[in-house]
Amino acid sequence: MKEEVRRLIGKPRRCSQVFLNEEREALEVKRQRIRTIYNGTCTNLGQEQFDLPPLLPRPPVVGQKIYARVRSPKDGIYAGTVDAVIDDGYRVVFDKEEMIPAKVIKDYEVMFDQPAELLNLNYFLK
Repeated sequence: MKEEVRRLIGKPRRCSQVFLNEEREALEVKRQRIRTIYNGTCTNLGQEQFDLPPLLPRPPVVGQKIYARVRSPKDGIYAGTVDAVIDDGYRVVFDKEEMIPAKVIKDYEVMFDQPAELLNLNYFLK
């Protein structure tokens, strides 16, 4: 019985490279949808809405304090301030400018320094 169930389920692929690549692609598609919602180019989602969370955080604005993951020149998480908003990230001026110069950081490597206000998805679609 056990062997039959395994045969029906097939080979586990949760750690295969193909599975991980598919998951990365799906995640990037969701990120792109959320970016279009944030920048106002998407006003109606239809079925795509069910793939997204019902609540989204308000995006960071210029002057807001954040924490950012920096990979070079020195890997770590550093405090900074949003200096500019760009398509898929933010230009961040870090509190320790002598250590890390201002950089463009991807939106998925930025974290608020305070709890984020969550808004209904429909708030961004109006």
